[in-house]
Amino acid sequence: MSQLLQLPAELIEHTLSFIEAPDDIFNISKVSRRLYNVSTPFRYQTLVVAIPSRGVYGYIKWNPQKAFAKVSEPWYRHLKHLEISYYRPDEPYRPWKLRIPGVSGSEVRAVNHTYTAASMRLLNLETLSRYLLGMIERLPQGQLRSFTPIIRDDPEIEVYAVAIDIVLFMCISATQNNLTSLAIEVNAAFIADCTECDFPHLKSLGLSRARFHAHAEDHAILSLLYNCQNTLIKLVWVITEFASWSAAEYLALFREAYEEWRQCERCCQSGGDPAEQKSIVLSKLKTWRVYNMEGDFIQLLYDMGIMKGASVANFSLTYVSEFLDMASENGDLKLDVLLPRLFQQRHDGGVLGSHLMTFRGLTTFALQSQDSEFFGAGWGMWFDGLKCHAASLRCLNISFAGLPISQTRLTHLGMSCRNLEFVTLEMEDRLPFGILDKTFFPKLKYFRNPKQMYPIRMDDVSGPQEDLRLLIDSNICEALADGVLSGTLRIVAFGSPGVGDISWVSGLAFRIERGLEGSPKVSVVTGNEESESGEAASIRTRAMTRLEYMDAMKGLSGYVDYFDIAPLDTVG
Repeated sequence: MSQLLQLPAELIEHTLSFIEAPDDIFNISKVSRRLYNVSTPFRYQTLVVAIPSRGVYGYIKWNPQKAFAKVSEPWYRHLKHLEISYYRPDEPYRPWKLRIPGVSGSEVRAVNHTYTAASMRLLNLETLSRYLLGMIERLPQGQLRSFTPIIRDDPEIEVYAVAIDIVLFMCISATQNNLTSLAIEVNAAFIADCTECDFPHLKSLGLSRARFHAHAEDHAILSLLYNCQNTLIKLVWVITEFASWSAAEYLALFREAYEEWRQCERCCQSGGDPAEQKSIVLSKLKTWRVYNMEGDFIQLLYDMGIMKGASVANFSLTYVSEFLDMASENGDLKLDVLLPRLFQQRHDGGVLGSHLMTFRGLTTFALQSQDSEFFGAGWGMWFDGLKCHAASLRCLNISFAGLPISQTRLTHLGMSCRNLEFVTLEMEDRLPFGILDKTFFPKLKYFRNPKQMYPIRMDDVSGPQEDLRLLIDSNICEALADGVLSGTLRIVAFGSPGVGDISWVSGLAFRIERGLEGSPKVSVVTGNEESESGEAASIRTRAMTRLEYMDAMKGLSGYVDYFDIAPLDTVG
């Protein structure tokens, strides 16, 4: 590290772009701290502000003044993406482990990990907003492109939006209205319910709302939706603490707030006639992700016309059956991606299956359920629903939390859905033979068995790594002997290879490489004779590093491992 710091900053930037993960600079926060005083900082386009959290127990004490003191003007001179990350200090997947500068060097994440003194949620809102305001005020007008949290599928830290105050929001609206992505928590700070905002290029909007007794929050939400309805492609809408109010009570409040907003004479951002009732129609919306909204609320959005004109292609919801019901009744259902997260109530797989039969065209189906025994009992029925999408289905990701799928079900799946390229299923066997068989999966590129693997030390993986590699080689040989070896399968993974740090990993991934000269020859047994296969001799199986695996996942035709890697991407 000391030798590295002697280099000119431009060379340091170039060098880090090509370093994979040596021990002494793997911790990106350590690197950032040591390089703060370099005369010419990197051309960072993304800056992450990391806030330690105890998850459901609140925020850990930290000192934003100390944290922001080292982030001087040169560090955000080229800033385009500002991200807020909440994390648990004891977790292996801390924010500075998310990414190391890539080979392209096009995006580098600077993480400041110097939080030592005190704050709770309210102080966090006020203080964080103040320091962010000081930073954003110094940015060239219109430079910022996104202001969002780092979205992570962590039940302990379900953060989908950044809590800010109205002063910071007004500053962003006034000086950075070239934003294409914005995610904010609409809270008591938004008491100026007729705030004018202008985001003419906004494509992705994240909204989180926790309080149900004030119209100000709903007024602000409706104003935001109205302002960006002609450009909005993606909407993430989260309601927290829903259990503290009845659904009927909130529906009445929201309906009342909507009628008040329509007739409001003070918030006509578009310059229209104040006497004319406004309306919201999200006609360009393609991605809609909502959490903790019951079916009656979604129906209300359709009745108001807000969602009726939307041609949603990508949808995620806890109460997925109700949405499919209403979407099919209110127009042609043209879903491309469906991501049910069935956590909060008991679901019958048969109900979901019946809805899947009402339309065609799914390319991605990622199902996550903790009530595996109850939901899995309806496997046959919802599987029949998936078969209605056999021609288009490319990606299947099923997480049943302890309900493994049999070899018979897997082969049935492959014979029905012939275009599958990416499959993640918890299997009874570590590596089912069928995945290497082109008879069942003629186009398969990636397979993962997510069955829980205990964390393994990176420097002591020879045992499990070698066992799994030999298991894959054995299956390759058997498939070769039968003449059915898949020519498309590239990655086979176990556990969660994308989760871990410098010392521990939660899974292992292997790359199957073909056409390599000098590869070790593999003996294939045919009947009672043993011979060397020329085809086998050009195939090599090798373990992948965690970072190589994550990069490969990003390059697999846009595939996302929804339940291991951040599921909500930024638009724009």
